[in-house]
Amino acid sequence: MNAAVGELETEAEILKLARLLDVDTESLDYLTKVDADDLRALRAGVTDMLFDIGGDLMSRLGSAAKRLPTPLAASICERAFGPMLAARTAAATDPGKAIEIAQRLSPDFLTEVTIQLDPRRVARIVSGVPSDLVARVAADLGTRGEFVTMGRFLTLLSPQALAAALAELDDEAVLRTAFVLEDKNSVDQAIAALAGGRLQGILECASAQDLWPQLLTLLEHLSPEHRAAIAGTIADLPARQRTRIEKAADRLGLRAEYDAALAGVEA
Repeated sequence: MNAAVGELETEAEILKLARLLDVDTESLDYLTKVDADDLRALRAGVTDMLFDIGGDLMSRLGSAAKRLPTPLAASICERAFGPMLAARTAAATDPGKAIEIAQRLSPDFLTEVTIQLDPRRVARIVSGVPSDLVARVAADLGTRGEFVTMGRFLTLLSPQALAAALAELDDEAVLRTAFVLEDKNSVDQAIAALAGGRLQGILECASAQDLWPQLLTLLEHLSPEHRAAIAGTIADLPARQRTRIEKAADRLGLRAEYDAALAGVEA
C-alpha cells in the first residue's frame, strides 16, 4: 500500500475510533501518523474493554429477557436502560428474542442502541432483522450522518435488507459509508445492491464533493465487472471532471489502476 492510500486508511480508522469514543476527530489528530492496522487493533481492544466490563451481569440480563414477555422486555429496556446498556445486553440475548424486542422499541431509541452495538457480537441478530426495520434505522442513521455506524453493519445484512438500507440513503451517504466499511472486500456486495442508475449519481456526488480519493481507494476491492461499470461511467463524464479524477489518482499513486480500468472501456 502506498503512502497516500495508507493515510486515507488511517483517516477512516480515526473516524471509527472517534465514533466509538464519542469525541471529535480533531482530538485524535495525534494519531494521524499511526498505521491503520494498529489503529484497528486499538479500536478492537477498546471495544472489548467496554463490552467485557460487567459481563456476568450482561449475561444474566440477557437470560432474563428471554423469559419475559416481549412487550415488557422492550419497555424495561427503553425505560430502565440507556442505549449503551441495552446494546451490551443485546449481545448476551438470544438473537430471536433480541429481534422481537428491537421491533418493539421506539425508532429513536433503536437508532441510539444501534450506534452503540459491537457488530462482532451481534452478527446473528443483525443478519435476521427484517428489511423494513433495517430501512427505517438506515434512514435515521443517514439523516444523522452516522456513516461509521452504517459502515460497521451494512456487510452483515441480508441481500434484501442491504438493498432496502441503501435505498434510504442519498448518494453522498452511500459514498461516505463505503469509505468506512468495516470490510472493504464487501464493497462489491454493496454496489450489487444499488438500484439501477445510482452509480451515476454517486460518481457525480464524488465530483461535487471532491471525494474522488475516497472512491478511488475502493477500486482494488472491486470485481472486474464493477470496476468496469465505474470506469464506463467515468468515461462518460465531462473532460474537466475526468481531469480532477486523474489528479486524484496521481496523488494516491493509483494512476496505473485508474488507466487500466478505463483502457478496457475506451478500447
